[in-house]
Order: sequence, then structure tokens, then C-alpha cells
Amino acid sequence: MSESTRAAKRVTVLGGIIDLLLGAAKLAIGIIAHSAALVADAIHSLSDLFSDIIVWLGVRAGEQGPDEDHPYGHRRYETLATLVVGILITTTALGIIADALWRLQEREITNPSMTALVVAIISVVVKEGLFRITRKQARDHNMHILDANAQHHRSDALSSVVVVVGLIGVASGISILDLIAALVVGMMLLRIGLKIFGNSIHEMTEAGVDGDKKTMIEKVIMAEKGVEAVHLLRTRRISDDIIAEVHVQVNPRISVTVGHQIAERVRTSMVENIPHFVEATVHIDPEDDEEESVILPCYFTLMAQIKDEISGIEDAHLDEEPMLHMLTTGIEVHLVLSSETKFEIAESICNVVQEKVLAIENISQCFVRLALH
Repeated sequence: MSESTRAAKRVTVLGGIIDLLLGAAKLAIGIIAHSAALVADAIHSLSDLFSDIIVWLGVRAGEQGPDEDHPYGHRRYETLATLVVGILITTTALGIIADALWRLQEREITNPSMTALVVAIISVVVKEGLFRITRKQARDHNMHILDANAQHHRSDALSSVVVVVGLIGVASGISILDLIAALVVGMMLLRIGLKIFGNSIHEMTEAGVDGDKKTMIEKVIMAEKGVEAVHLLRTRRISDDIIAEVHVQVNPRISVTVGHQIAERVRTSMVENIPHFVEATVHIDPEDDEEESVILPCYFTLMAQIKDEISGIEDAHLDEEPMLHMLTTGIEVHLVLSSETKFEIAESICNVVQEKVLAIENISQCFVRLALH
């Protein structure tokens, strides 16, 4: 188990215990003291408890490594858990708002006792402390699921502040402020719930990283020797992890092995230099194919045609395998011929070979060298 997972579980369990005790206390006192605002705040705290449970389950599921069915691991479970937290908060908020509006419409106004005010003040202090602890762990380990839960704790603290203000208003003789406070709590909760829900949907629909992060990735790639340009960079997030696919343009005349090494260095550099970057697929391009990728004639068919043409020329013998550079601007052919004839005759043979090869469709250039043995 990673340190981030252990930290997430510890702070979530702590939050769950506090939310259970605080929610139960506010609910009981809210009912006894006849405070609609405190009851709404209690429901908020108890929804925090449910979100703590969901977060804990999400972190536990997400810590599993890659397997045959989940090659990128199980971090998407954390995203799913965050989505559920957002739905839970939003649903709770709508219930609180509906109840407060109904009570205001029916003029069902009560006069809460001062005990409710004391409990609300305690709630502000406790929940703000829990928010700070959870947010620190979220930032230390860059876990969106913990950050969502931290925001839920902060919203509970702020809602308790609203309750305090409402109850002070009630004590001053403005009884309706208790219901108005309950309505404000619901509106605050709704805003946070929709934000968490929206962020989760954004992630689950394969949204990429933001512009600044994308620029950082491009700079890291371009810093590698041999990289001439970057295009078709696509990124996605799985919880806090970043995965990318990118096309890297290199010199079109280097070997496959050199191109492979450039791709490996690019991939390694991205993982080492970009926070939370876990994997990249690097596609090596000999030229820019961002607008359109052209399918050229089959390499093996061309090789067979070239060899067939050369075999029909007297005293023309390949000294080594032909080299082809297949570019959309035209296919280049590099040949090395061997000959035991006089240089003048061999030179004439080279000219004939060049002429025959250039007559093959799609071949734009042919370079012939003569190996003298």
C-alpha cells in the first residue's frame, strides 16, 4: 500500500468518526431546540459521513494495480467515488432547499433555543479543522478524491457559520432568519455538489490536461535531442494519473533503432519530469502528418520491383540491401552496386539502374553508389 493511500484512509476514517458524532449531535439538538437551520446542517454533516465511506471505498478499490482487465490500474474507481460524492451532496442540497422553501411558504417559523447556537459554533471550529487536515493530505499526495471530500468539510463549516448568523438573528428577535439560514446552507451545498459532480464528469469523459500542463509536456518532449517537432499530443487523466499519446517528428533518414531510442528517451523524460505522469505512447514520424496521414505503396512490393529491375540489367549486382526513405514528398531509393568491370562500364551500368528505378511509380529520387572490390 502506498503512503498516499495510507494517508487518504487515515484522514477519511478520522473525518468519518467526526462527521458521525457531530452530525448526530446537531440533529438531536436541532430537533430538541426547534432549529430548522441546525437540522439542515446536521443533514449536511451526515452526508459528509456517507461521502467519507464512499471515498474510503474508492481509495481502497483504486489502490489495486494493473491486471488483464484493467491495464492502467483501477484509479478510475476513485473518479467514480468522487462522482457519487458530488451526486450525494447535490441531492442533499436540493432536499434542504425544498424543505426550507416549504417552511417559508407555510410560515412554519420556530424560535430555536441558545443551545443550538453553541452546537453550531462548535461545528464551525471542528469542521474547519477537519477541512484543513484533509486538504493538506490532498495537496501533499495530489488526490482529487480527497480534495473533493475536503471541500465537503469546508462547506459544512461554512454552512455552520450561516447557521450561527441565523441563530444570532433569531436571538435578536428575527425568527425567520433560522429558515433563511437553512435555505442558504442548501444553496451553498448545491454549488459545491454541482462543482464536484462537474469535475468528475469532466474526468470520466476522457478530458485532457489543461493548457499550462500541456505546454509543459510539449517543452519536456522538445528538450530531447533528435526531436524536431511535436504534434497530435493527446492526454487523459485517470484519477490523479496522467497518460498521453504523442507524435514526435524526427530526421526521416535515421534508422528504426535510433528512432526507437528517441521515443524511449521521450517517454522516460515525461514520466520523470512531469508530476503524476505514468505512461506515454510515443509515435515516431519522419514528417508532419497532423493534417493528413498518407498511405504510400507497400515497402515490400517496391523492394521486389526494384530488385526485379536490377536483375534484368547485365552486370548489375546489389552489394547490399536497398534503403528506402518513404516520404509523402516522394520515395527516395539508395543503392550500392558492385561490379568487376571497368570503371567506365560500371558507371554506365549505374546510370541505367538509376533510370530504371526512377521509372517505377512513386519513386522520386534514386541515389546509386558503386562499391569497388
